[in-house]
Amino acid sequence: MFNGKDLSRWKSGDGDAKWKVENGYFEVLPKSGDIRTRDEFGDVQLHLEFATPSKVEGESQGRGNSGVFF
Repeated sequence: MFNGKDLSRWKSGDGDAKWKVENGYFEVLPKSGDIRTRDEFGDVQLHLEFATPSKVEGESQGRGNSGVFF
């Protein structure tokens, strides 16, 4: 879904995704909102790994990433 170059297969709301893309990865920018694929899928197998803060404190992203909405 990510070609390492751009977010052409991703969207945010009704428009293009505004996240930063460089060196083969993409990263959320402040106040840029959620992104989702432009593609639609039927059956899927999802494997997900992510790290959470060792000490949860603060507000918003300081408490950890909100994860994947499925």
